[in-house]
This record gives sequence, structure tokens and C-alpha cells, in this order.
Amino acid sequence: MKKIDNYVKKIVAGLPMEEGDKEDLREELTSHLSEHVNELMIKGYSEDESIDYAIKSFGDHHELNHEMKKAIFPFYKIVRYVWCTFLVTAFIWTLAYYWNEFFHRQMGNFFQEGGMLVFLIIAVILGICEVAFEAASKEYKTKWITNPWFFFMIPSVFITGLLSISLFQQPENYVDGLWLDFFVLPIGAIAHLFARGIFTLMFVKRRNINVKIN
Repeated sequence: MKKIDNYVKKIVAGLPMEEGDKEDLREELTSHLSEHVNELMIKGYSEDESIDYAIKSFGDHHELNHEMKKAIFPFYKIVRYVWCTFLVTAFIWTLAYYWNEFFHRQMGNFFQEGGMLVFLIIAVILGICEVAFEAASKEYKTKWITNPWFFFMIPSVFITGLLSISLFQQPENYVDGLWLDFFVLPIGAIAHLFARGIFTLMFVKRRNINVKIN
């Protein structure tokens, strides 16, 4: 029953749990749906009708996915956002600090005192990106669009490409490491994506979910 399999996959997509637990949940949901389909077929409905009715009785897969995420980790997205903001800030600030040490030692005070400013700028940028990603995930169901690596990397690389045109036209204006400014966006995007992955590995623990199905 491919339609049921696809429906169940959408319900468990992106749940903050280990793959083994996710597979158990998939099997449990599939089992309940299959039982419901069999009951409807006994009553005289066709297989396609039974599948459609069974899925409809379960409810919208977006809502079920959202409710399960809240049940597993109520503040998952907020905690992940704060975590990513801190890690990306630490990475960018460290990179900028050593760039400054190598090229512009006279700006040392700024990088010693400007950590909060860097944090706020990154917090705003990441917040906008995460909100846009969530909106795109709800609007579009194509996997390559809702893949975080595609969503965050492609725009950053595209914008960097546009901005760096002047680097190739007038390279003399970007000596002493100023060329690095053009690559802040893709570097930050990579740091963000790795921070997301580390968060999942470190904080998404095994959780047992009792799925109540009416």
C-alpha cells in the first residue's frame, strides 16, 4: 500500500528521534492504518476507498507531524535556534578574530568588545532564515527544496557570486584579506548546517512515544 507508506513517511518526517525509534513508529502507524483498511474492506468498500477513508480518519499529516514534534521535544526549534546562533557566532567571531590578528592588528579592540554585536547580527539573520525555511517546508513538499543544505547553501552561494564580481573586476581593492568578506555568507551557512547536525546528534535522545489513535 504505497499511499499509506507515503502518508506515514510524511507523519514521521523530521521527528527529533533516532532512526530505530522512527522505524518502530512507522511500523506502528502502518499497522493501525492497515487494520483500519481491512475493516473497511470487510464492510464492502474498495481497497482505494478504504485507504482514503483510513487516511482521512487519521487526520492531516502536517498536523500530526507537528503534534508529535511538540510531544517529543516541546521547545525543539527554539532550543536548536539558540544553539545554532551561539555556535555560528563563536565560529564567525573566531574566524574574524584571527583574520584581524593576521591582517589588521589595530582593530583588536573591536573584536574583543564586539562579540555581542556579532551575536545579535547573526541571531537576526538566522532567525529570518529559519522562519523562511519553515514557511517553505509547509508550502512546498519537494524534497530538494525542503532540504536544509539546498535551502541555506544555494542562496548564500548565489549572493556571494553576485557580490564577488567586483573582486574579479578590481582585485586591487581587496588586498590584506578583505576578499574574505565576500565568503561570510556561505561560511556562515556551512557553520549553521553543521550546528544543526551536531544539535541532532547530541540532544535528540531516544524517546518512547505512545501514539494514541482513535
